[in-house]
Amino acid sequence: MLVIAMFFLGPSEFLNLMPDEVWVIMVGCVFLGMAAAITFEPVPAEIIQSVEAQTEKEIRDALPADLKEGQKEVRVKIRFERVQGPITDKAYALVNMAFSCGQILGPMSGGHLTDVYGYRTTCEILMVASLVYATIN
Repeated sequence: MLVIAMFFLGPSEFLNLMPDEVWVIMVGCVFLGMAAAITFEPVPAEIIQSVEAQTEKEIRDALPADLKEGQKEVRVKIRFERVQGPITDKAYALVNMAFSCGQILGPMSGGHLTDVYGYRTTCEILMVASLVYATIN
């Protein structure tokens, strides 16, 4: 969806399929907004799952080796429930920190690309980068 947004936001010079009019850029903004909403929603959940899995592994590794498997599971569950709130807080702090770094670096790098290549070419560069990233993932 981000590729479509960048295609309309430019509009693309190389493909030259869209006229250079305001309504085309407005359509691009709509697609950009939808892509942003879809992109940002799963990030906190993914980070929380990663941090919880790492914490559970650390708790499990810290337990004595002579415990039976049933006892281990009970102790892991009890200790994990004690730290789950702070884990979620730390995960959301990571999300906010990464988002803030993007808010700083994004306009700086986008502004530099726009200064060097121009607005339309920068949109095409971002379109190709988004397409490559979507293909890899």
